[in-house]
Amino acid sequence: MQIIVVGCGKVGRSIIPQLTQEDNNVTVIDTNPTIIRNISTNYDVMGIVGNGSSFNILAKADLEHTDMLIAVTESDEVNLLTCVIAKLNNHQCHTIARVRSPHYSDERHYLQKGLNLSMTINPEMEAAKEISRLLNFPSAIEIVSFAKDRIDMLRFRVPQSSVLIGRSLKDIGDLTENVLVCIIERNSNIIVPNGDTVIQEGDILTIIAMPRDAQAFFKKIGVRTNKCKNVMIVGGGQLSYYLAKMLLKSHTDVTIIERDMARCEELVEALPGATIDCGDGTEEELLKEEHLESMDGFVACTGMDEVNAILSLYAMKHVTKKVVTKVNHVDFGDVIEGLQLDSIVNPKQLTAQQIVQ
Repeated sequence: MQIIVVGCGKVGRSIIPQLTQEDNNVTVIDTNPTIIRNISTNYDVMGIVGNGSSFNILAKADLEHTDMLIAVTESDEVNLLTCVIAKLNNHQCHTIARVRSPHYSDERHYLQKGLNLSMTINPEMEAAKEISRLLNFPSAIEIVSFAKDRIDMLRFRVPQSSVLIGRSLKDIGDLTENVLVCIIERNSNIIVPNGDTVIQEGDILTIIAMPRDAQAFFKKIGVRTNKCKNVMIVGGGQLSYYLAKMLLKSHTDVTIIERDMARCEELVEALPGATIDCGDGTEEELLKEEHLESMDGFVACTGMDEVNAILSLYAMKHVTKKVVTKVNHVDFGDVIEGLQLDSIVNPKQLTAQQIVQ
């Protein structure tokens, strides 16, 4: 396929490697010449410096013969305009726009239909959905949904004294009905299991199942799936707003700690059911004052990966059920995994997976 990517920020840079690995002809557009030079050097792509919403720039990128255009700049309006221009000049071109503002969140389907977009993506909302699923199912390390949330892929660690330990997959067919055990992680090794593979204590299993079948499976093997009833979120950005809105809808008590007073005032107005505290979430005394030790769930959601990692390590000693860490950078994935955090969510990776799928 011939693909144009407009915008080479964090989302754009996470998409480009996956697109080039699949032998697509990729052209990237950004207003920053340094970014274009770096990407063109590291990946087999053609780079163009300019405004992606300009028809002349798109024509220079060979819009006429493009199969797909992905607009992921920091501006929702630029992304939408870019897709409209692309569609007007190439009716066969599939268009994908990043639309992340809460102002448009309730109108995404209208925008998609009205502007004839193939897809709209919202990294913060997708991350919020995954974190919400993790908080509703604390035993899982990771949950990824497919086919419009009809199928889940879940990772979980086999607990001590589990009925699975010491049994081969073919011996637990009564437990795994409608459930596929597709990967076993053991001592940092990946195992693609067969019927004779024996499950050991501490193994991390990846299963694929419909949500109701997954619930039934975990009930059979004695893994608790009761959701978090109260959650503390440190950081009051857009992801936190989407997450809090979802949790409140499911009758979960939410406390958000945000250091910026103006943002706190916005959150108070937007989330009347949540407790909003203005302060530095990295201060131990503040976390104690907000009763961290009584929380079922904790989400480190600041704009700095290192702060989120440290907060999560601290919270894991005090929170009873689930700690989720938001990270933005994929370059240090091995380092982050080495910290043995409870669950990690990367909005950029989720967006890239959604597009590539």
